[in-house]
Amino acid sequence: MAEEQAQNAHAQQPGEPVIEEYTLSDFQAKLISESDGKPFYCVDQIRDPRTKRKLIDPRSVLTAKAVAFMYESWNLSRDTIIRVTRDLNALENLEESGKTIHYFADQLHRYLMAIFTTEKPSYKAQVQGLAITGNEMLNTVFNYDAIQEAQIGPDDLRPFTTYYDHLVNTAVLWMGTFAALNRKNESTAGSIEVWRTRNKSELRNLIGPYGTLPKDIVTYYDIYGIERVEESGAGNKKSDLSLVMSGFFAALFHDLGLLDEPEILISREGHIDDKLMEHMDASNNALKDRLAILYDERILVRSIIKTHHERVDGKGYPKGKKDPHLFAQILSVCDLYEEYCSKFVRGKVIRFLARAAGRQFPGDIVRAFLSILRPFEQGEVVDVFEGKGGKPAMQASITSIANRFRPALTVTEVYDAQFNSFNGQPLDLGLDENITFFI
Repeated sequence: MAEEQAQNAHAQQPGEPVIEEYTLSDFQAKLISESDGKPFYCVDQIRDPRTKRKLIDPRSVLTAKAVAFMYESWNLSRDTIIRVTRDLNALENLEESGKTIHYFADQLHRYLMAIFTTEKPSYKAQVQGLAITGNEMLNTVFNYDAIQEAQIGPDDLRPFTTYYDHLVNTAVLWMGTFAALNRKNESTAGSIEVWRTRNKSELRNLIGPYGTLPKDIVTYYDIYGIERVEESGAGNKKSDLSLVMSGFFAALFHDLGLLDEPEILISREGHIDDKLMEHMDASNNALKDRLAILYDERILVRSIIKTHHERVDGKGYPKGKKDPHLFAQILSVCDLYEEYCSKFVRGKVIRFLARAAGRQFPGDIVRAFLSILRPFEQGEVVDVFEGKGGKPAMQASITSIANRFRPALTVTEVYDAQFNSFNGQPLDLGLDENITFFI
């Protein structure tokens, strides 16, 4: 049957990239029987038929274990048809929207998989690919002008199947948050903290008591608009961009020590087990083992990984530091959102971050993060909660995300009889009378 499906797959012209179709059960059998090392990639996005939640992205590398996960954990039928290819050119030809945030996330995922699932003498090409991808994000989807309108939504990120997806998503969120924060701070002396590693006391000595800067000191290099850089600042371009890339690499590698974990581990205040307490060192050790040159030459990467769970209120771990590097503070916010959204509804995580702004996390970083976040997608099916109830009251489909955090819905199913009058009705969470409802 599998052979017949492959033959009936896409009628190819000579030289046309091959796209094949299989049922999940037949494709799993094919993956088990074939072991030539050349990967299969998913062609289409696969969504949960009920909630429309994204399960698998195009360009995702498919393994027998991943296919089994689809029907064992996601309850897809074994007869579900999946289109696959071994030729990435086939997927490039299907790309309609150019180099989107989603495109860059897929690129990062492929490089990570190439580094940490294969044995090679050197991963120089992959590291260069990661750096180029990060730099290209800064110059396109998160550039100086675009960042004011940029939004990162669920469909832009990778659905969680392994920790590789978590690393990629966190790195994308980090880069977007950094770009938004940097753009906002461009005209202030504080923008130096975005680009440089000087601590606050050194910065105060440099800028003087009134926040003024000596005119002969170049403090800011705007990677998004090179024309804004004075000629005297040309020598800072490489070093400043290198610092930004160190922050990006740290976001991409921050949880390497957890790659074998089947689900996201989260820390709860008052309870941090040994694995969580030690995973930063484990991540740095994994980085050293696989990418020794990067580990040795980018000390800032190691430092950010080590401190990305520290908080400005001193209640983080492992040492309770109150002054982690700015890049680590950005990573802490992005990482927490990505982790907690795997366990809790997104609205609850957003409210937690909003309450934590100015206490656990710097307010300007939380505001920059929320400015680039699109938490929900139009057409997505979500549970609706009322008040402090732990169980959902209704199910609804999102009809408008004009209000990103309080979208408009249409109720499709009622779980609690007291809300029967809402069934089939619109429910705009942005209206004052609906303030008690959340998703």
